[in-house]
Amino acid sequence: MGYILPMNHEQYQQYANRVIRKDGSPFTVKRAQKVNLDAKLKNNPEFTEKYYAAKPVKNYAVKKREKTKQKIAQSTIQDVEAEITGKGQNFNDKV
Repeated sequence: MGYILPMNHEQYQQYANRVIRKDGSPFTVKRAQKVNLDAKLKNNPEFTEKYYAAKPVKNYAVKKREKTKQKIAQSTIQDVEAEITGKGQNFNDKV
C-alpha cells in the first residue's frame, strides 16, 4: 500500500472559485428610457415655436364637425339627384 501525501488541489480550488461567483455580474445593463418630446420642447422655446407652427392642431370637436358636414352634404346631394332623375327614390344602394 502506498502513502497518499496531503496535497492541496490548488488548480481545482481556483477553478471552483472562478465558476462560483458570489458577488454577481460585474456588468449591468440598464433599461432604455422613453424619450419625451414635450420635455425637450419645454427647455427650448425656439424649438417649441417651430414645432407648433409646422403642425396645425385640430381638436376633436372641429374634426367631428367636418365629418358631419361631409355626411350632410353627401345625403343632400343624393336627395337632389333622386328628385331630378326620378331614380333612387325607393331603393338607395350601389352595387
